[in-house]
Amino acid sequence: MQPHKLFLSAALALTCFLPAAQAEDWYAEGFVGGIVANEASDLTTRSQSLLPTIGLRGGYQLYDNFSIEGEIQTSVDSDVVLYAREISTVELRSSVGLYGKYSVPLNERFSLHTRLGFASSEFETKTGGRKEFIDTHEGLAYGVGGTFDVTNTWYLRGDATRYDSNVAETDSVSISAGLRF
Repeated sequence: MQPHKLFLSAALALTCFLPAAQAEDWYAEGFVGGIVANEASDLTTRSQSLLPTIGLRGGYQLYDNFSIEGEIQTSVDSDVVLYAREISTVELRSSVGLYGKYSVPLNERFSLHTRLGFASSEFETKTGGRKEFIDTHEGLAYGVGGTFDVTNTWYLRGDATRYDSNVAETDSVSISAGLRF
């Protein structure tokens, strides 16, 4: 749980050093998505099904094409896996990330973006024998996506992100609705 406190502290400290906020520089969005953990070891064989997630993302646009954003997500369901020869369930307790995002507008309403940052995810595994394991995956996160402006303040966004940690590679997809304010 310590990495999540570190991310929250970094995000709060960053807001203290940002330039004076303009009305359209901040944004917030809610999203639905899914995570696939590509992990296999002697003890664990994870399925490749999509673990459904919900989350919040917010950021500050520093320049025309560059912004800093943070996100937090959790799973809304669990996935069944074979863990140490027992049927188990795995769920995402939380995933927190801090990113730099670079956007390229294609026209007045549609833009593409890429993002690079650091993320920490906690997975909880419960075995049939009532044992509980917590795995924390931390590392580089990078992704691509697109944004469609419905109005000047409302937009729709899609993202695909890869989380590379020392334990596993995890892929995430999300669809969000956001508001600039």
